[in-house]
Amino acid sequence: MVGVLLLLSGPAAITGAIELLFAYGAWTLRSWAWVLGVVGSALALLQAVIAILQGYLVAAQIVDIAIALAILAYLNTSTVRHAFGRERSGAADQ
Repeated sequence: MVGVLLLLSGPAAITGAIELLFAYGAWTLRSWAWVLGVVGSALALLQAVIAILQGYLVAAQIVDIAIALAILAYLNTSTVRHAFGRERSGAADQ
């Protein structure tokens, strides 16, 4: 059990640091913050899936998954991408 906690706590600390940097960057609308938001949310999503596979409480992980997916969806809206200077190129967005 201690090994599993150590295995999950390292990536959780890294994800937490990424999310803190994202919070600052998002608050100040830095272009690099969008990337950190996507990476942090993807890592949080991955950690929730791993926790489910490890046998942790599924209901709590479903909430984490829903939040991570909502953040990813929001970050990929055209308005938010534009605010961070991350417009998509190509005919698909026209």
